[in-house]
Amino acid sequence: MPDELESATKTYGRAVLGAAFVGLLVVRFLIVSPFHMADTGMAPAIPYGSHYPVWKYGWSVSPGAVVVYQLEGSHKRIGRIVGLGGDTIEVRDELLLLNGDGVQTGASGTTGFALTDCGVGSAKTQDERIGDHLYTVLLDAKPTPEPGDEDKPIPADHGPVLVPDGEMYILGDNRTYGNDSRQLGTIPTSTIIGGTFSVVYKRNCGPHDPSLFMRPIP
Repeated sequence: MPDELESATKTYGRAVLGAAFVGLLVVRFLIVSPFHMADTGMAPAIPYGSHYPVWKYGWSVSPGAVVVYQLEGSHKRIGRIVGLGGDTIEVRDELLLLNGDGVQTGASGTTGFALTDCGVGSAKTQDERIGDHLYTVLLDAKPTPEPGDEDKPIPADHGPVLVPDGEMYILGDNRTYGNDSRQLGTIPTSTIIGGTFSVVYKRNCGPHDPSLFMRPIP
């Protein structure tokens, strides 16, 4: 009897562990995936080196949303949707015009942003509002990345561009550096992997910055 009980206990334990493992796989691949910010393209909302979750459900394809997408034959990228089918997008002096109107609001300023794990750059700042999303963009960011770095300066002016149906125009919050629709063109909404709402945590050269723990992404 004791041997049978021990065997049943082991079998039950394996079943529980197996179910837990399968559950983790379902969560990891079907519901939410962890990502790491390896450039400055979405600073200051998502600083360089941040870790953030990307949700496959619970978000919508809407102007202002921050999404992760993947073009065929390329790696995953992140950016903010600033226009959808039928919208006309223009960028002048790194500032966004949506259907001919500026989306800037509030006062401009200056800020520092994480350029590398141990370095800090400087930039002008400007608040923008699209729908329910009020966020800050970086303008005229300095210093210039090393030659060969994918995080290259982008021309300050672009467009106007009419976004085709079924596509979106993506911009990074860092308007000086990054890789977005100013270089890639409009992007099919079908390439979206998921949306993100918060930074989970970030480590620099020093200890973890508690102010970034579960900080919402505007």
